[in-house]
Amino acid sequence: MLLEACFDTNDEISIIDEVDELMELIKKTWGILGLNQMLHNICFTWVLFNRYVVTGQVENDLLYAADNQLAEVAKGAKVTKDPVYSKILSSTLTAMLGWAEKRFLAYHETFDSGKIDSMQSIVSIGVSVAKILVEDISNEYRRRRKNETDVVRSRIDTYIRSSLRTAFAQRMEKADSSRRSSRNQLNSLPALAILANLAKDVGDLAMKENDIFSPILKRWHPFAAGITELTPDAVQILRAADKLEKDRVNIAVEDSVDSDDGAKAIIREMPPYEAEGAIANMIKVWTKTRIERLKELVERTLQQDTHQPIQAEEGVFLPGNCRKNNKPCCQPSERITDFQALSWKNNGSPT
Repeated sequence: MLLEACFDTNDEISIIDEVDELMELIKKTWGILGLNQMLHNICFTWVLFNRYVVTGQVENDLLYAADNQLAEVAKGAKVTKDPVYSKILSSTLTAMLGWAEKRFLAYHETFDSGKIDSMQSIVSIGVSVAKILVEDISNEYRRRRKNETDVVRSRIDTYIRSSLRTAFAQRMEKADSSRRSSRNQLNSLPALAILANLAKDVGDLAMKENDIFSPILKRWHPFAAGITELTPDAVQILRAADKLEKDRVNIAVEDSVDSDDGAKAIIREMPPYEAEGAIANMIKVWTKTRIERLKELVERTLQQDTHQPIQAEEGVFLPGNCRKNNKPCCQPSERITDFQALSWKNNGSPT
């Protein structure tokens, strides 16, 4: 209740200008209420977050403030072992995570063009809360090696897969509904038209994911930016796309066998996937990247390597010693022989 006084009574989504002075007064009550800085941080985070939710989710500044407070909460969670604090923290963050995940497991429905501004703040809060719950509270995580689990990337990956599956299932249901209804109509849509509409819907879904959501999600999950690396999964996806494209062409040809142009007009309306070209381009990028990495490795190794000059021994001529007037005094074949002689002398003559 004390922290609720931070908000303007005439504007429930605005924080008063005297918030700093009010916080100092509230701080004086900590001893009586049994609070400390860490408990205050989690309470204030919840007040900001809850105010955003109950006021219609329109003031993104409240989300930004709650996200900033979570950074302070994370610091406290790393150092404290107080079971009471851990219980309060776990209960509060679990409620926040449940609210965020309910929206992100189907973010194609939750965030349209008018709500996209709040998406970044909500996903930031979601992954921050998940990271605190898993890394700083979960005993199971503490018993494991931390480098075996990427909490943030795993969470974003779950959101992407779940939302795309849900959105794709809706489009499949729409196509199936069209197919069922067309059976009972005299002028029913042909199977090819239904398939073409489905392909268009899936294409629109992919473009929406790439243009709207990926620029936000790639901050936490680089793969969300698109297929950029030659991996077995990427090749499998592209091969499946290539097969789908060929199947579409075959269906068009079979359904238009009696047409004048042999389905050429329909095929021209189908946007090509160009999967083979994408694979070829990724092979080029993969090869170039590996060559550059190898070059960097060789240069770094040469810079770190230290050579100890071999001391010339009596009767053995080395290239650095065999000079007259700053010019080599022996031929390359002679220098090779000298190296062989030195090797035999140190390691024993070859048999």
